[in-house]
Amino acid sequence: MKAHVNELCIVTSDDWHDLKFYKIRSIGDKQFELSEPDDWNNSKPPRIIKGDNQRDIFTSPFSIHARKYRPEFAQGVLLVRDFVSSLVHSRGKIACGDLIGLIMEYPRAELSPELAEKLLKYFVAQGAFIATVDKRKKIPIVSLTLGEQQIEWEKQRKFAGSLASELDALSDRIRLIISHGSTVGTYRENLLQGVLKKHLPERYHVATGFIYGCARQIDILIYDRLDYAPLFREGDLVVVPSEAVRAIIEVKTKISSQQLRDSLELLDSINYLDDRWPPIFRGVFGFESEMSPLQLCEHIKNYYNPSDDIDSDAIPEIICRPYDHISCACVLGQAFAYVRYSPNEDNRITPMLYTKTSVNGLTGQVSHFMQELLSFLRYGGLKNNYYDYMQSMLGADTLTEKYADLATSSWGAYFGMDNGIGDNPEQEVEEMKQHIHRIQSWLEGGCFVSKDA
Repeated sequence: MKAHVNELCIVTSDDWHDLKFYKIRSIGDKQFELSEPDDWNNSKPPRIIKGDNQRDIFTSPFSIHARKYRPEFAQGVLLVRDFVSSLVHSRGKIACGDLIGLIMEYPRAELSPELAEKLLKYFVAQGAFIATVDKRKKIPIVSLTLGEQQIEWEKQRKFAGSLASELDALSDRIRLIISHGSTVGTYRENLLQGVLKKHLPERYHVATGFIYGCARQIDILIYDRLDYAPLFREGDLVVVPSEAVRAIIEVKTKISSQQLRDSLELLDSINYLDDRWPPIFRGVFGFESEMSPLQLCEHIKNYYNPSDDIDSDAIPEIICRPYDHISCACVLGQAFAYVRYSPNEDNRITPMLYTKTSVNGLTGQVSHFMQELLSFLRYGGLKNNYYDYMQSMLGADTLTEKYADLATSSWGAYFGMDNGIGDNPEQEVEEMKQHIHRIQSWLEGGCFVSKDA
């Protein structure tokens, strides 16, 4: 990266204990002059870096020039720092050589070993990590421990992953003393309701019951209690109008493939009641499952868009309208999957299933579930919010990957355009794309745009 005057830098050939920031005072043909960062008047003698040693100057990836011309690199550096912090926190101390090897394996880092080492030295100069040297070996071993700022950061990350413990400990305790399935299921359903009540905005009420016009009882029903009144309420059993409903959640004690399918069918039973402005959150939450995370995703994918080679008598639930599908699925301590819209290989906007996993085994699934739910519960008039704080806390420990498309290229309005159905199929496609863009922007923190806007 080209250096500029007044940029911060380190000298990577310095000993680990001597690493610190400098300000580039001047750049000549054959030398650099460096100053202390706070020496704005250049009153102190400069440090001179000449000849081949100039290659040891590593400028800050967060400088104005770096952010302007290489913004993706600056973001990547933050991810690497967060990833290294998570590794060091989990092990206490790690040798730099081992750390560089782990960085090379990190899917979101595309770095050479040389650049990885320079970044580690940059982080040490920054105070994020503390370098210690074991000189008892023939070749001294440099290891990193957490600096004060990263210790605080890791406390936040631990907090973000702690929501699971609110459910995990109590749900396991009742399983140890009671084996009656329906009792355990009701208790765990109440546990989840309790956690939701503590973390949701006051506008919303958490109950169990029915949506007027749908005969299926819903395990957890979240509705707007400020602008709407329930048609019937006795304790936490309610019947509410569809306009009031903001989220429905199916809860399973030990979710099997058949129970997952039954839950997906129930979530789809409200399609005709959802005007999707904004869409209703539809979640499945399991306390246990014998399915692996990939098996969970495969069953969801095959429910909507089965593979050609799958042998099943079940009729797929083809997605005909945006957001007529599950929002996310969570298994406590095991798996999390959610849906977002992205261009497919034909450059058509398509619902796709993504997964979030922890690089270092943090139990962040409940936090991801809460974040996704909260994004659907944003009130229409809110300004940009920060419901992604859980993701920010978990940071680079979270690995997001696409699993599969949930629809073919000819889904929704694309089907009419491909088959010449409708008065103006191209316009219908454009309207569908605009709808998806508005809703997805809102889910990511933007202001809500009404259907008539």
